[in-house]
Amino acid sequence: MTEKLPAPVPGRRIRCVVVQGQTLVLQMLCGSLRALSSVEVVATGTSLRDVGRLEATRAIDLLILDPELGDGSGFELLRSLVSMHPALRCLLITNSAAPAACPPDLAKWIVASVSKDDPLNALLSAIERELGVPVALPMQAASMEHVRARLTPRETDVFVQIGRGMSNKEIARSLGLSVQTVATHRKSISKKLDCNGASLVRLATLAGHVSAS
Repeated sequence: MTEKLPAPVPGRRIRCVVVQGQTLVLQMLCGSLRALSSVEVVATGTSLRDVGRLEATRAIDLLILDPELGDGSGFELLRSLVSMHPALRCLLITNSAAPAACPPDLAKWIVASVSKDDPLNALLSAIERELGVPVALPMQAASMEHVRARLTPRETDVFVQIGRGMSNKEIARSLGLSVQTVATHRKSISKKLDCNGASLVRLATLAGHVSAS
């Protein structure tokens, strides 16, 4: 069995690299991880090129990896990193429909695997299990009842679509609105819920998780 990462101690956070091919998922994961006092996100990217020059001299404890990236196999990144950081542990974010097969020589560094269908809750649970410390959701997840009490019905529709990772153009097409109207709704939602950008995406995603649970 692969040994657990060392428990966090004062002044020594778990150093984490996140490589995820989907930008919105990457933003959501990194926003969540950065809110954890026990974790330091030292590098992120959506491709191998983004994280191709990590410093060998700085310890990396945890790699959260999408093995199927647009410019190559994430397993090659893992192979390169474990040669520099042999105590590294890796959490895979896989495509549940067709999970990538892990090369046998890398298997001992893989401590958990979660699906892209539910990356946030499953990933945080895996981190909690591997770190051996409690890991809570980084922000108070709003329920849809909480959201509906503050937004108009159309704003709520837009908020739900944001939580599904849709762009303004995709939301406009789905709801039969203009892109400008969606942008206006989005600004209003941000003001009413006191968050914007990646924070709004995380809140909408978390609200969807809470409502579905």
